[in-house]
Amino acid sequence: LVDDCSSCAKSPAWIAVPYVVARPAWLVSAQPPPTANRSILLFFRGHLPKGYIEEASVRRRLLQSLQGLPGVVVEAATSKPGASYEPHAAYLTKMVTATFCLSPRGDTSSSKRTYESIAAGCIPVIIADDLRLPFARRLQWDSFSVRISEQEALRDPPAVVRRLRALSPTRVAQMQQALARARPNFLWHQDPSRRSAVDAILQEMCDGPGG
Repeated sequence: LVDDCSSCAKSPAWIAVPYVVARPAWLVSAQPPPTANRSILLFFRGHLPKGYIEEASVRRRLLQSLQGLPGVVVEAATSKPGASYEPHAAYLTKMVTATFCLSPRGDTSSSKRTYESIAAGCIPVIIADDLRLPFARRLQWDSFSVRISEQEALRDPPAVVRRLRALSPTRVAQMQQALARARPNFLWHQDPSRRSAVDAILQEMCDGPGG
């Protein structure tokens, strides 16, 4: 079992697994958060990556270019001496008020917020070319997420927002429904009466190694 950046990612026997999203309890409950009345089009909050790791500066460029656009909430959480941080529950609460959640690469191509956004019922907008998506053989990721190349995002960051606005309400509703169906595969919990990420991983192992 590997994530996309592990030393054995090139192995013919890899199985990509999602980050652990297990709390707060309401985030991983059986009933997904409601999708109606989401006032934010696109939400992101996160740290800027280390410059010597992320040479393309995808996240930095997006933060600089998208701030202030109508319907967009992007917040940098870069570490500074004496800085105060928003409680994690408050950050997650913002996710459940957004239709789309931006998930750009940072220090690595994978990001926990991709899976937090799925749990929150927020359609992930993934900008990470090298990311290997978990359960891609069984789940149609393009039915419940948006994937944009790093080059496209760097070339014209506002185009990301325009692309989301171009989606019809019917298409967005379809994606939200598909996200709700896929959501149980990414939740970590101990309720034996419903599907969890552990079940999805075991099924992936039974299916054999990815390719």
